[in-house]
Amino acid sequence: MCLHYAYDFSIDHKSPIPLHIQTEELLRKIIKQPQYQKGKHLPNEIELAQTLNISRGTLRQAINKLVYEGLLVRKKGFGTKVNNIVSSKALSWLSFSQEMALRGIPIKNFELSISWIKPEEIVANFFEIRGEQESIKIGAVEREARRAICLFCILF
Repeated sequence: MCLHYAYDFSIDHKSPIPLHIQTEELLRKIIKQPQYQKGKHLPNEIELAQTLNISRGTLRQAINKLVYEGLLVRKKGFGTKVNNIVSSKALSWLSFSQEMALRGIPIKNFELSISWIKPEEIVANFFEIRGEQESIKIGAVEREARRAICLFCILF
């Protein structure tokens, strides 16, 4: 797999800046590319190290830094990709119904629809859904008395 970009990404082996720092900065640029923001995996370590003419150890050092910062996520057997998970850093999570119950607002769940769909590309890439695999889509509304409060769309 070759890296093809609108502009050149390279490492300057004559620079006083350490290779792992240059590689880290290069990876920061690469992962801003739209295809990687949409969930495309980075090339494997061997190919990427060969393309950049650096050792796998140098590459791993840079990748590990970005994983530590939460910018990349690694999954054994799948590879490395941009981490698009948004975290609230909350220590505990409550469902919408639980949160409303704590506020004294009784909530009822109503099913709207269940269907088979092919997820959008960004969703399929995020959940690593391959090819034409379909998912179950459940649309639901949570209500309080006579008014809708929350609409959910859930994929399985």
